Amino acid sequence: MKKRINVFVLTIKNSHREHIIRKRLNFLKINHKFFYAIDGRSPNNFKILYNKYNKKKCLNILGRDMTYPEISNAEGHLRIYKYIVKKKILNAVIMEDDCYPSKTLCDWLNLEYFFCKKEYDIIQIYHSSGLVYKKPLEVILNKFYLYKTCFTLPYTTCYQITKKACKYILNRNKKISRLADWPVNFYDGKLKQFIVLPRLTSLHFNHLNTSHNIEVWKKFVKVEKIKKFVPFYNIMTALYFLLHIPLLLREYKDYSYYKEKYLLPKIFFIKDLLSNKYINLKNISKNKMFY
Repeated sequence: MKKRINVFVLTIKNSHREHIIRKRLNFLKINHKFFYAIDGRSPNNFKILYNKYNKKKCLNILGRDMTYPEISNAEGHLRIYKYIVKKKILNAVIMEDDCYPSKTLCDWLNLEYFFCKKEYDIIQIYHSSGLVYKKPLEVILNKFYLYKTCFTLPYTTCYQITKKACKYILNRNKKISRLADWPVNFYDGKLKQFIVLPRLTSLHFNHLNTSHNIEVWKKFVKVEKIKKFVPFYNIMTALYFLLHIPLLLREYKDYSYYKEKYLLPKIFFIKDLLSNKYINLKNISKNKMFY
């Protein structure tokens, strides 16, 4: 029997989301292993999570405290990385419980033989926005297209990661000080990030109502609505970050994080307006070439 890529799922034990993702994976006949996050909504777990958290470092990098659900999510991903390193697993797919895998993911999981020979640190299987370089690096079985990201895409809904990348992240995160997506900077080239097209997973249709970070999603939805009514919103926000105003206002103190999270995406946003070298992932669902 052909060996498949390992699949690990991060969820909250006995949650509604656990039931949904288990049902879907069983339907697709995808073997998987659950990892249970420490429930960040329960006050009984606050002390446990706080002991795993570096508040001072986090405030310096993010400019704010992490919530307990955010600490829980980051801890869960790091625990899976430790398992991958311990078990010497070369490649693994990690998904969160709001992921909704397609049937095509089953074909991707059969590519274990391919990724044993070629190393791609992190491949975003789920993605909804961002820019990638237009020329694919690999075309696998005339079916899957791999692209290099222009800047770091912040998604841990579903991704593939190597043992090497897990080691790198773990060595720099003895305690939690950054979000699960991602606790290291990629722009220095130590780790490389890629995406696969066509998209093999989506978010479950009910992910908003079942989210443990509902306020984060509400804020995202609110910003998307504002964009529709404010002319040149993207250009104005790009200038805001390109002029380093948040740094001048001391909203952020760590320049490396600022460059990774805000500056590089805005630089490439401007480049994309002036060239035709990139694929905008936000528009990809409209492109029949991939579907």
